Amino acid sequence: MECFECKGEATIKYQWPWGEVSGACDEHLTLVQTRAGQLGCALVFLPLGAVAGDEAPDTPSRAEQVNWKEAYNELYDRLLKTEQELERMREAATTVSKAEEQIQSAARSRNKGPRQ
Repeated sequence: MECFECKGEATIKYQWPWGEVSGACDEHLTLVQTRAGQLGCALVFLPLGAVAGDEAPDTPSRAEQVNWKEAYNELYDRLLKTEQELERMREAATTVSKAEEQIQSAARSRNKGPRQ
């Protein structure tokens, strides 16, 4: 089997969700994975000896792929919100720490004042 890009010897065979089967060499495997990510679909990797057009038994349905993508997006949104909340907490902790330093400094200054 040939690589879809350079026509060199393929080292891996893959299938798109719509059934198209192709091959890729090690150099161009990342390119096809990137394209699949941009299209929002999952590739099914097949043994090189599989007959072209064979459908992998565990090929996810379009509905499953959409559900996975929605779940991924929801988790990603939650991650972003959590990171924002963490940043707010860090800022609040810094503010509290500075306030504590000011209080301690004021207390030390008061204790060093003139004695009677």
